[in-house]
Amino acid sequence: MPGIIMDKTWRGTSTHNVNNNGISSLPYTSENDSTSLDLKNRSRHLNGLKERDRFSEDGTMLVEKIAAGDSLFPPTSQLPELVHITQGFFPFAQLVSRSVQQCWNDLSDLIAELADLQTLLQNQVSQFSLTNGKSPGNQSEDNMQKKLRILDFAQLKRTEFIKLLVLSRWSRQAIDVSKLIDLQGFIRTRHLAYHRAPQRVADMKRDLVRAQMANPDLKTALEILSKGRAGVMLNLGYLPPKPLSPRRMLNTLRKLNKIISTRLLVHDFIPASFRTYLVHDGRVTFYVPGEFEIDLSIAEESHISQFFFIDIRFLFSPSSPIPIGRLSNDLDFKINNVLRTESLVGCFGFLHNMVLTNKVIILFKQAMRMARESWSDSIHVELLHRTLIVQYWVTRTGLKSWLEIGIRSGRQNPNHENLDDPGMSGVPRLSLRWVRENLEADNDDITFDTENLSMESILRSAIALHASHLLHAVYDKIRKRLLYSSHSLSLRARFSTDEPGDCSLEVQLTRSRYLRVLIEPTSGVVTTSITPSLLSRLESDNSVEKFSTDDIVNRISRLRCIAAMEEIESNARILGLEINNHRRPKNEGRRLFPPNVLRSYFWHRHWERNWVVAATSSMDGDDWWVIRMKPATRPLNGPAPDGSVPQSARNVTGSLLFSQQCFGYPSLGGLELSLAGMLAIHANAHYLAELNCLNSFPPLQKLQFGASLKVPTLYIRFELLKLPPTLQILPPDGLRGKSHICETIRLSFRGFDKQAKAVIMIADGKLKSPIRGVGKTTLKSNHSLVFPPSGCRFAIRFLAAAGKPIITELFDHIQRLEFILSIIDSLHRKKAEIYSISLSRVSFGYGSSQDLSARIVIKQSEPSNLADLEPATLLSQTKPLFRLRMSIDFDPSSPHRRIKESFATILNQDGANTSLDSVIELLAFTLPLLRSLDRITDHGSKVHVTARNAKTYNLRYSDPRFRFLVTASQHRDSMGWMLKDIRTVEDRSERSEVENYVQERIFNSNGEGWRGLGSGVVADADKVGNLIVALDSCFLGGRIMSGASTGHGDRKDDGKEKPTSLNQQGGRNRTSLDKSRPVNPPTRVATKYPLQNSEISNDADVIMID
Repeated sequence: MPGIIMDKTWRGTSTHNVNNNGISSLPYTSENDSTSLDLKNRSRHLNGLKERDRFSEDGTMLVEKIAAGDSLFPPTSQLPELVHITQGFFPFAQLVSRSVQQCWNDLSDLIAELADLQTLLQNQVSQFSLTNGKSPGNQSEDNMQKKLRILDFAQLKRTEFIKLLVLSRWSRQAIDVSKLIDLQGFIRTRHLAYHRAPQRVADMKRDLVRAQMANPDLKTALEILSKGRAGVMLNLGYLPPKPLSPRRMLNTLRKLNKIISTRLLVHDFIPASFRTYLVHDGRVTFYVPGEFEIDLSIAEESHISQFFFIDIRFLFSPSSPIPIGRLSNDLDFKINNVLRTESLVGCFGFLHNMVLTNKVIILFKQAMRMARESWSDSIHVELLHRTLIVQYWVTRTGLKSWLEIGIRSGRQNPNHENLDDPGMSGVPRLSLRWVRENLEADNDDITFDTENLSMESILRSAIALHASHLLHAVYDKIRKRLLYSSHSLSLRARFSTDEPGDCSLEVQLTRSRYLRVLIEPTSGVVTTSITPSLLSRLESDNSVEKFSTDDIVNRISRLRCIAAMEEIESNARILGLEINNHRRPKNEGRRLFPPNVLRSYFWHRHWERNWVVAATSSMDGDDWWVIRMKPATRPLNGPAPDGSVPQSARNVTGSLLFSQQCFGYPSLGGLELSLAGMLAIHANAHYLAELNCLNSFPPLQKLQFGASLKVPTLYIRFELLKLPPTLQILPPDGLRGKSHICETIRLSFRGFDKQAKAVIMIADGKLKSPIRGVGKTTLKSNHSLVFPPSGCRFAIRFLAAAGKPIITELFDHIQRLEFILSIIDSLHRKKAEIYSISLSRVSFGYGSSQDLSARIVIKQSEPSNLADLEPATLLSQTKPLFRLRMSIDFDPSSPHRRIKESFATILNQDGANTSLDSVIELLAFTLPLLRSLDRITDHGSKVHVTARNAKTYNLRYSDPRFRFLVTASQHRDSMGWMLKDIRTVEDRSERSEVENYVQERIFNSNGEGWRGLGSGVVADADKVGNLIVALDSCFLGGRIMSGASTGHGDRKDDGKEKPTSLNQQGGRNRTSLDKSRPVNPPTRVATKYPLQNSEISNDADVIMID
């Protein structure tokens, strides 16, 4: 390289020294040389020294100084330091620390990963052991993989640490390497500056070209200024035209109109789009509706000459006139060029495509303005060539929807014909393509006005149709649900093709709540509003997260269920129903209900604990369910469960659409009553189904509400022989006979007893034969059993908590009613008058004038926990649970009170002679005897009467001591009484006057209805009273007054007592009886002896049957 440095180098006199940056400097002879050049001026000396720099300050030439060995550069200590490059450097210790930490982390991860892998242990010793006796170890594939991964990890980390070792050794020379990097950076910077300098010079030279200015032509300028012309310019010799007058101008225009009209009619081909034109003012104006109108004219009369462009006006909005200037000039040139080459057809094609492109651009600008302003973050706009794509509802997830507005060529559909103008087929046109949720949809209803361009109107119309499509699909799906197909709830939809805000769906949720579904136009979010708003259980977000029609329908369904359930729960609280926590038995109860229903459980304090009702709500209706609960099962090794879980559920609504019920205050009480009755019916039906011994109708699944919440009736086919042995009651032999009750028993619900806090259940049925003489008077004191006046039916009233079965009690009452009917039948056969009837007793009158009354009482023993016994327990036992015992009660003044125990024994004994008929016969047979005994005891007689049984009596006198036996005996084919003296031998050892008197007057004489046999006396059944009176008169004074032997004291037909006189023997005076007082005036047991509390514990008000 030429220059001073090269010279110095050639001379070889330089010594190379290294400064701090490792840069070699040129040698110098004197450090204090004042003629040395500054480093910044070295660039001026690369190609030699300038003339003015050849001399130093003292006038000596620099060359001479150089030759003398003086240096041009300053000493090394005065040079600036190079820029020290430190970017990207970091301490080696940090690299080592990070590598060690990474190795530790990778090792920990490897150990944890290998610990998760399970390997098979080889417990069995291999038969092929090594020669040295060592075991081959675990050679399974998994274990081998573990070992390989450990080896790979160790090899990888070993390689990394070897690299660190190499870097550690290399870093010992880092200082020298850093200097080398600084030097290399300096060299590259100077090299880049060298290359930039020529480039800048070239750019300056190029820019100066524009600044050049030609020299002025002064000679031509002087000629033009002096002569007014330039000699160098040629004169073509054109004559200026004469100015046109208005008339000539009008004639010219008319001529042009005629030429243009003739040309268009005869010579030129007019495209279909230019068929609408107007020739005027020397020009022709072609109209293209919705696009433009253009003015053309001619310059020559020849029909082959071209048309020339005059003006163009756009016929769509928004549009602006073409500005005068370069743009208008270019447009004029292009149109005239097209008219010259392609005539009118080419002109239309050019302008038509220009207008279509302009429309697309205008719509694009409108869409971009919408995306920046009101539709921000709601639409996505993209222009591809001449196709505008506007995607709306961009924030919605799932399938996308967009509009494509572009230019469609007619050549793509050669078979397409334009119905409006067949001549326009094949002509490009502005078209709209609508893609709705990734599927192309019909766009005929979209408002697409190509004259009044409005991207917002097009978009809102498409969104309105999209919203209408979604709401219509939702409307169709909801309309198919039962609540809305049956018009129980209203459903209205409004659709629009222009405004999405006018599209809505109004759904009636309940009688008082309505739901309105709207689709927000910009974002596409489905919003819902409820009027009036819900009070609870509603999410804070009223928008639908997903946008499919199924999601919208599910949202509406959920809101309807929530609204309906809220009203049901509100009304249930008014009724006093307790809302159970329906989340606790959710898993157990889900299988009992249909899917997609909302449910709540309710219970009332007057119901049984093992029964609840549930209300479910869905789009098909609001249903009520009867739920039977069971104790929750205890898990293995788990805590004891709390509460109970549903065991079975039955829909009791049926075809009744519960949403039709108007929940007013009057009907709320009916709902509570109906639910309690349904619980009672279902509890008994369940009990019967578990017993599985009797048939019932309707089936359990058909027990549903009727019209107006009517509780169904349960019909039971009662067959005694099919009952379990534990529930059968065997009557005494005397009451066994034909059945009096028809097999069908109807069990129905008849209301709620507020005092007893229990439901009223009525079991009624038919009798095979009517009961005579039974009416209201007979049953006025009875509360549980009633017969209609016809006596052909019966009804039994029960009181029980809702949900508590009464089947066992019903079977007991039916069987007891059979016994009562058998007793009544027997009494009717004996002509007895019945006073009162209940399931525990029958009161009747007896005697010749029915002046005495008696009560046959049926007592029954049963387990105390009978109502709590499960059907499975009853079926597993064979011992009867009921024990029946009959007894008979009499009035305190009745003569039969002495022998009621004997009658009870007869009634409860098994045998051919123990029947109710026998007891009734004994009542009539023993009545005269017992009356006479009462008469003598009431009149102060010393006799002591002991009744051994109904047919045997002992009469004992203490002073003197006499004992007589009165027994029933058969005499002359009729039953009568036999009187015998049963004194012992010791008592007869001394014969007294009284004994002689009795022997003479009784045993050896005859009286009315009785006859002495010497050792005994035989008396007729109805005249035995005369005998008893005659016998007792022998001990009243030793003498019998007149008439004694004739049976004084006997009752005549008028029911009066004859006066009886006794003598004064024995020191006793007897007064005559009052003739006006009857001995036993007839009384009614219903008034004298009302039923005891224990006998009417199960009774309540009288229920009459129609």
